[in-house]
Amino acid sequence: MILKDFKIGHSTTHSLFKDFIHFKSSWENFAKRLIDIRKPSIKDRHAQELFKQLDSLNLNGDCITSNVIQILLLPYLIPTKTQIKNSSADAKKKFWKPSLFESALAFVTHVTNITHFNEDFIERQKRYSQYGTTIQPYIVFVGPDLQSIRTFYVRIDQNFWCFDCPLKALEVCFKSYFVFHRSYPKECHDIWLVIQQSLFQLTTEYDRPTSITTTVTGMLKQRHLNQVHSVPNLISGFSTHIHETNKENSTEVKSCNEFTPEFQVPIVVGKCKEEDIVYTTFDDMVKCRVLKFITNLSSKSNMTSALMQDIIDETTELFSSGIISQLKAKITPFLDNNNDETEIANIHNMFSVLENPFFNFKTEYQRIKYFESNNLYFKPKTVVVGFTKEKKVVNDNLKNFFELPGIFDLAHQYTITSLKNSNISSFLNGTTWKNIIKNFKDKIVFPIFLYFYDAEMGNLLGSHSGVHKMGCVYYTIPALPPEYLSSLENIFPAFLFHSSDRGTQKFSNESMFSPLINDLIDLQENGLTINVNSTNIQIYFALGLILGDNLGLNSILGFVESFSANHYCRICRGHKHDLQCMLTESDDLIRNEKNYDSDLLRVNVSETGINERCVFNKIPNYHVTVNIVCDFMHDISEGVARYD
Repeated sequence: MILKDFKIGHSTTHSLFKDFIHFKSSWENFAKRLIDIRKPSIKDRHAQELFKQLDSLNLNGDCITSNVIQILLLPYLIPTKTQIKNSSADAKKKFWKPSLFESALAFVTHVTNITHFNEDFIERQKRYSQYGTTIQPYIVFVGPDLQSIRTFYVRIDQNFWCFDCPLKALEVCFKSYFVFHRSYPKECHDIWLVIQQSLFQLTTEYDRPTSITTTVTGMLKQRHLNQVHSVPNLISGFSTHIHETNKENSTEVKSCNEFTPEFQVPIVVGKCKEEDIVYTTFDDMVKCRVLKFITNLSSKSNMTSALMQDIIDETTELFSSGIISQLKAKITPFLDNNNDETEIANIHNMFSVLENPFFNFKTEYQRIKYFESNNLYFKPKTVVVGFTKEKKVVNDNLKNFFELPGIFDLAHQYTITSLKNSNISSFLNGTTWKNIIKNFKDKIVFPIFLYFYDAEMGNLLGSHSGVHKMGCVYYTIPALPPEYLSSLENIFPAFLFHSSDRGTQKFSNESMFSPLINDLIDLQENGLTINVNSTNIQIYFALGLILGDNLGLNSILGFVESFSANHYCRICRGHKHDLQCMLTESDDLIRNEKNYDSDLLRVNVSETGINERCVFNKIPNYHVTVNIVCDFMHDISEGVARYD
């Protein structure tokens, strides 16, 4: 009866789905797009566990349990973040903000048996009475565990309906709100509104959109840059129709035939295989091509934002200057013989899209906003020195980098091959890395290099030299083959600060670098979970080396910053007079963990060359006297082997 009443009241929405199979197909498309868009931003541990189970079920083909988990994930994908007014007269607090757990319970409840079904309803009545509100329709899954759930209920007051499919329960519960004129539960209002507007494509005057619903529904209409779509070749098909229909009835067909072959809509984007291309609309295809055009321009090292804007403005002007309108005027007369109004409307829409191809990407703000929402661009994060809740951009960037097609397999294979190579050709062949990986038994671990350099932003010889000097920390992954390491796109900025802010009179090395050190410790101890080919893989990163010029390394590693000091070398303990004439290495003078600690206890810079304990020694498997390195360019090319 609920479905029949809904059909009468909302016939247009009901007609979207010819049958339940069509509804199920629409749900799968909706759920997949929503998960693809929102999954990267989900940090809740329970939700992460559900994602793992969902990936496993997709491989096994368990559709029912897969739909169960998709529905259970909705409160985490579309969280309710607004405060709710407490209508109870006895309430101490006028507003309350539901937790993720409360939002999930209001949307769908999982109980192990039918006895708990009734107990849950009684507890729900007590809880809602405290907030001065009533129980709205909700879904109940019954089963001892997620894999065993095969009974699904929709409860409305004291009545409940039983179903053998979770999607059927979802459909009936949604339509019951309209049939019985109910309001969505406040704890999960945003979830139902997104389902209403995106899945059922229903908009009413009573909708109360929030920031999260507006964002999600807008993103659901878009396609991720990495996804590829297809569009029906309407023009090509219609060209054939024109040719066959009018060949015998018009003397002007010859000019039409001469023109038609040139008017083709390219369907294949890039070099993707034809079977992999799944466009849904012409708008999607144009958007994909425009995004590829913009990202290719952005990747150019000499491309400025002003130049990018000029190119887009001029390209837009080129398309809207009359070329498309002239083409439209040539084609439109031949549409009169076509009785398919839908096809005609689609063709007119194509012309409209081509006249304004940069519709959502005209300004830099629109482009940056799209890239950020799709995890294609990460804004630099301001880190307050000493603040413990810093943003972990390094972690996010590494996760997205290793989830790019082929990156993980390439790095993993090169690491394994290098370890088996008896010839020392990289850091991976050396004893330092081999000693580090002994602490990561049965784990996938990659080395990470830091590079520090003070860069002058202004005129190096000017009167304000040094005022705007920036301390720059970059990181690379030496697990990549050598041909990729020097590429700028594989060198990532990790930390930027004003050089003048670091020092004994302002912020110490410990205060300045603690956010970065915490990130490196987290990467080594907890690692990252990446999804490669629908498989979750846990990977870890260990700090291998810290690179830089001698002055930069001495400053951040705790050694003296003057090369006229008595003991200026960070690798050995030799006096400056001995170092000027020393030709062979002295094992007794090499710094090690033991003599390093003893020098620290002496607290005498002039006799040891150590200003402070190295702050990076906090990172497991790293010690400043063990993980030592010389910078080839500064020490060899610009040092002992200089040439004119």
